[in-house]
Amino acid sequence: MRAAINYELLRTLLVVGTSDTFAEAARRRGVTPPAISQQVSSLEAQLGVPLFERSGRRARLTSVGADLVAVLREQLGPVEDALTAVIDNHRLVRGVVRIGAPRAFTAHWLRPRMIELLQTHPELRVHLVFDVPSRLRRELLEGALDLALLVTAVDHPSLEARPVHVEEFVAVASPAYVRAHGTPISVDDFRQQSFLVFDDDIAMLAPWWRARFGPRESLPQNFVCQVASLDELAALAEAGLGIAVLPSYLVAAPVARGTLTAFAATTGTTRRLSAAARNPISLAWRRGALETARFVAVRTRLLAR
Repeated sequence: MRAAINYELLRTLLVVGTSDTFAEAARRRGVTPPAISQQVSSLEAQLGVPLFERSGRRARLTSVGADLVAVLREQLGPVEDALTAVIDNHRLVRGVVRIGAPRAFTAHWLRPRMIELLQTHPELRVHLVFDVPSRLRRELLEGALDLALLVTAVDHPSLEARPVHVEEFVAVASPAYVRAHGTPISVDDFRQQSFLVFDDDIAMLAPWWRARFGPRESLPQNFVCQVASLDELAALAEAGLGIAVLPSYLVAAPVARGTLTAFAATTGTTRRLSAAARNPISLAWRRGALETARFVAVRTRLLAR
């Protein structure tokens, strides 16, 4: 018999038992007073126990009814709250979305979009994590992140990704460095220069070099500083310590104000290779991720052009 009892009837009993009148209960349930009376009578019939004592138009809980309402208040209340939270999770843009991103790219591309999202959705909370691409990818797969901006190819079967930006690599040095060492043009000229690099793989420098001189030319070896920070590389280049290859969005402002000088990405004989100096950045998420309202709102905005 317990399995046959309608959940909505129990909800009605809880509302009636915590209201002063059937009319008040009807307003809270969004139905008419006769409908409330009918639902209570139906529950009493299913239980085979009177839940209310009726005297004219007045009704009060029996001891059995009061005991049942007390249990429902204690047990059904949390269930109602949980169900409401589940529904709101898919309907309301509120709560935390965790995003991983490269630090330098955030200021250029992600920050204005985050500002817009947080202004549009006051109950949204963004937790932003900065890390290298390999760790961001791992944290995304493990569920520590909801979304990640990845500067490497996304080829894992558990991930989906869409391109959101293409960064172009630019070789730069300070005007003082150029005055001291001249403007390099040929591959041999560049091999004589001092370079500031991001890591052992010489990310950014290698694709820029191959785009300008072709894939057969050996890479330079004179690395005066290695630092895994794009901002620090730009600062060291501005200080005149060497040539750095960096994303165009990062060096656009110092080039415009004259604290950095940009070298051409191609020569007349290698223009067809210039695409090699570009790198797509993708927004990635787990396949089958729970698509809450907040997740969808953030993903939609970040994928918008």
